[in-house]
Amino acid sequence: MTAVQVWTLVVGTLNLLLLTISVSLVYVQMRKNHDWNRRKESQDLIFKLVTGDIANLRRKLDIDFGVMPLEVNQDFATIAQGISEENRRREFESSVKGLFNYFEAIATGVKNHVLDEEICRDYACLVFSSYWRWGQPFIRKLRVDHPAVMKDFEFYAKEWGDYMEQEAMRIRRPGKRPT
Repeated sequence: MTAVQVWTLVVGTLNLLLLTISVSLVYVQMRKNHDWNRRKESQDLIFKLVTGDIANLRRKLDIDFGVMPLEVNQDFATIAQGISEENRRREFESSVKGLFNYFEAIATGVKNHVLDEEICRDYACLVFSSYWRWGQPFIRKLRVDHPAVMKDFEFYAKEWGDYMEQEAMRIRRPGKRPT
């Protein structure tokens, strides 16, 4: 092998090594950006839950229709039975469906790692689990024609509800702080 061939081989090997290092660094940077964007989007979602369309739907259901998802004696059916006017009933069902569609979108985002589960769970576990319990009659009605509807919402409502109960038990023990 001539000196030129050796030199060409060394330079080619160094170029390949530099390319591998560059690709690795780009991958690490992209991964960090993805994680940051996911957490940022999750935080933005929390603000929407508190101040945006989701909060407006929850407020409308509370003020206009008396929805109280934390009240165990109340559910969708008890409110719907009390609404006699057809237009008002459609408005009620539309508001519930809109809110539940938001919840399903959040759950699907968490499932597909677009949203950060820990951030969403820490804020929305009570909201998800209480509205899931409250909305069972409505969801059963939807599932007559579409059996898979609200499956992601169901999964996270149950999982986060269990988490919330475990955290409540931990907090009740002296000297334990929430994680």
